Amino acid sequence: AALRLARSHGPRLQQGWALAPLARANLNAGHLEAAEAQAAEAVRILTGCADMFNRGRALVTHGRALAASGTNLERCHAAGRALIQLTETEDV
Repeated sequence: AALRLARSHGPRLQQGWALAPLARANLNAGHLEAAEAQAAEAVRILTGCADMFNRGRALVTHGRALAASGTNLERCHAAGRALIQLTETEDV
């Protein structure tokens, strides 16, 4: 519901904020394809915003989803980007 509302009425940043926890929930439920797609979309949205902390969290979720589905090279790339984002965030 939050994602639907963000897509219809909210700024793009809110879409990223809604997608990231949805991706984590799908990952934890074992819905790997949905988790990977949602996390990737959250990363794309949050990359265009100044919210480095949530971008880093979305990158970690994306890396975990890729790892769970066996996509090792992409997982390494996503995990590396997440580490860079999280270490550059001063509020962590």
